Amino acid sequence: MNAHSSFLRRFLSFFILLFALLSLAGAQTQPPSFSLSISSETVGIGSCAELTIEIQNSSGIAANNLDFTLNLPSGVALTDPAIAVSDCGGTFSAPDGGNTISLAGGTVAPNATCSVRVGVTLTAAGPFDLVTSDLTSSAGNSGNATIQVGAPVNGPSLGFSKFFTASPIQLGGQTTLIYTIQNQSQVDALGISFTDDLSPGIVVANQANIVNSCSTATLTAIAGSQQITFDGGTLAAGQSCTLSLDVVGVTAGSNFSMSSDITSRFLNSEPISSGRACAILEVIPPKDLANISFSKNFLEDSVGPGGTATLEFSITNNSQSETFSQINFTDDLDAMLPGAVAVNLPFDGGYFVNASFGGNTPIILSNTWDYLDELQNENGRNDDYPVDGSGNVWNDAIFDTSTSTIGPWKTGNAPFKAGEIDAFPPGSPAILDGIDAAPNGENLVTTYLFRQDFNLDATQADIPNWLIEHVFDDGGIVYVNGKEVYRSPQMPAGQVTTTTLSGLGNESSQVISPVNLAGFLVAGLNTIAVEVHQTTLDSSDVGFSLNLIPASDSPTGGFSYADDTFEGTNDAGAANGALDPVGGFTGGAISATMGGKNFFTGFFNPPSSGGWSRTFTVNEAGVIPVSLRYRLIFDATYEDDESGQALFELNGVRYGNGPNNSLAQFFGGAGVDQDSGWQT
Repeated sequence: MNAHSSFLRRFLSFFILLFALLSLAGAQTQPPSFSLSISSETVGIGSCAELTIEIQNSSGIAANNLDFTLNLPSGVALTDPAIAVSDCGGTFSAPDGGNTISLAGGTVAPNATCSVRVGVTLTAAGPFDLVTSDLTSSAGNSGNATIQVGAPVNGPSLGFSKFFTASPIQLGGQTTLIYTIQNQSQVDALGISFTDDLSPGIVVANQANIVNSCSTATLTAIAGSQQITFDGGTLAAGQSCTLSLDVVGVTAGSNFSMSSDITSRFLNSEPISSGRACAILEVIPPKDLANISFSKNFLEDSVGPGGTATLEFSITNNSQSETFSQINFTDDLDAMLPGAVAVNLPFDGGYFVNASFGGNTPIILSNTWDYLDELQNENGRNDDYPVDGSGNVWNDAIFDTSTSTIGPWKTGNAPFKAGEIDAFPPGSPAILDGIDAAPNGENLVTTYLFRQDFNLDATQADIPNWLIEHVFDDGGIVYVNGKEVYRSPQMPAGQVTTTTLSGLGNESSQVISPVNLAGFLVAGLNTIAVEVHQTTLDSSDVGFSLNLIPASDSPTGGFSYADDTFEGTNDAGAANGALDPVGGFTGGAISATMGGKNFFTGFFNPPSSGGWSRTFTVNEAGVIPVSLRYRLIFDATYEDDESGQALFELNGVRYGNGPNNSLAQFFGGAGVDQDSGWQT
């Protein structure tokens, strides 16, 4: 070996080592690629789509500590369940029904790809830009990823959803799969079609019991298969239809079921996607099943229409050694026997909540009030509030109306009105003066005063929680024994004068507001005084009625109404609650009305909500049966970008089988009133 060849070998070795080091350094500085994709970029409100986040590592070195976050914009949410899957390691979060997807501490191997998949749904039409944070890792910063999703604009927008009526079920057990298709467009949807491969763990039952309410469409489901085909459907604008069939769980575990995209078209247009329908069926393996027998039977052989029969459920523990707790079940009586309703439900220790809203209101106040409709505004004398001959102000308990500085005070029976007040019975007399009475043709009176005395015994005086049932057109302030106890949302805060104008009030129905009167009431004689303010100097009407009842004796069953209870709305003037003693399924009902309350909301109808709530206490954790009847009515005048929902929450958790866990949901644009009818 000569010196030249030895030097050459050493040089080549050094060059190869240097090349390897340079290659390694290059791999370490190459961050993985980062992208978003979605099963369909056009998704109807309430439909689902599969969002995939892909991380591709083209380097020969593993990328560790993968971190990113995707905050979904308002109008986009994770499905419930979120159907979340990740093979990127680390800590992956995508809460059911939530709006944030995150990965922390993930890993992707050399020359490999990992992905995150979640179900998303729309609660508004959009379009929406989904933009992640930057993806960071041990290999550097990969930047962000973005994609756009929204409801179809060049074709029908369909809401498409499905659910299993029972989940979980035992292995080999049967349940009903229900699809709902809703045309959210103002034009008929034609050629509606989809396929559903179910899941490897779900098959069509031998007797599928197919029910198809979608006109012109064919639903095909072969017993024992996993293939469901729907084709040729037509759905009028704003209408919905349902499909149902029985399926069997054949594989234990969580069986995720996602359909194909549902497609449809307008007349003479190309088909367009509106997203998919997603659901999960939980199937319990035999080893996890309790050894319990369960049966039911009617104790009577027959009963006439409107009669009552006893349905008996039997639960038997067949185990010789095991004790089973937290036993619960559900039974759809209406599906078994249309029109059947559960009454007199048994419960250990009685009902926690039992309300029928019958309208039997205890009498605390009489209908007779002293009132003053002579308090002239700036169009007349510009009167201040009256005082009596002893200097007592008008709302004081000992105020003497006969010596009032402004008068005369009159006596009359509620309801009081001038003009037409929708909340009052037809034909109610117009008692109040001052409307259109000023020389300039405007109103001469814009503030009206009312007061009456009432008696309480010692027990009643100690009651803290009361309800004020009232109609104020437009706003009002209530005083008890000279102290302010309630101010309607339409009234401004702070000191008011006789010329203070209210915000626009509600004349369409009675409002029920809770009030705490602890320390305000006395045993014996008490005084209540109310001032009602108009919203403008040329308002065409004024109205007042008020009742005061203990919350525990309320015909609303102890439920109290509040505005802005859902979805973060903030417009108390566009919602109200009322008791209808005869408006329920078999008797009374409590109602919440949103929008459409006055002339102006025909042009501006802000997001609004309202709800009735009641607090109850349980001694220990457990399963509590809840049964309620509900009805959603949606006016024909709403447009296709507006919607209404019936919602039920318990401890802040929303329960329901409709879109976004609602009880029911309608969209505008149908051109006709939509009515769910009474549902259980």
